[in-house]
Amino acid sequence: MPKPSLLTYKKSSMVSQSVYWPGLFSSEPKLLDSTLNPRLDKEHRTLYLCIDLQQPQSCQKYRIIAEEGLFSVLMTYF
Repeated sequence: MPKPSLLTYKKSSMVSQSVYWPGLFSSEPKLLDSTLNPRLDKEHRTLYLCIDLQQPQSCQKYRIIAEEGLFSVLMTYF
């Protein structure tokens, strides 16, 4: 069963933190605070945020600097 994680990601000097939900069954992955479509590449520690997944030029690439588990997600909201 997929579990949410707290991602900290960076592009240039901008650092952001979001809750990433990997999706369940037929639902798509989501960042809970974004309308963009995320694609996570854990092997290369990269997050792609896309307007349209069918158009790669609509994606922005971010470097993941930290990934924390469910406890960190809960601490973020409470």
